[in-house]
Amino acid sequence: TVNDIFCSCVAGATAKLIKFHRQQQPQLADSSLSLPYMNLVMPVHMQGGILLPGQSMGNKIGAMVNQVPAEAVNDPADRLHQVHSTLTSSKQTPSAVLSFLIAQAFGGTIGTMIGPRITSWLFSKAHANASVVVTNVRGPETETHLDGRTVETSLGFLPLP
Repeated sequence: TVNDIFCSCVAGATAKLIKFHRQQQPQLADSSLSLPYMNLVMPVHMQGGILLPGQSMGNKIGAMVNQVPAEAVNDPADRLHQVHSTLTSSKQTPSAVLSFLIAQAFGGTIGTMIGPRITSWLFSKAHANASVVVTNVRGPETETHLDGRTVETSLGFLPLP
């Protein structure tokens, strides 16, 4: 799928970026800066299907964590094949639903019972050792403004805890 190709490209680009930094900074060559495989997180819309124009996604999002090859595979076709296999397998598991339910539970009743300090700590540990978050969610359909200026493009950034 297009998602498989995109995720494979992201993994390959990440591996190339690490290689570039090793070449620019030789002291990193013998360090533990190695990424044979990386955890790629993909948000999943829990209502499934395609959002129709004007339909809001709301806050019904789970996540799939997929371990994909980065430096471990140099051939783009081999990487794509492994990424496709990984994503296909991941789609057959309940991981996205479970992540959604856990987030809902700790963001709601259980979070209230155990308190904000413990809830914050738990969420800070729930990053799945992610290297990157990849999504194909489209942007807003209407013109968006920030401080009176039209937003022409945007780049999402999800800081990991």
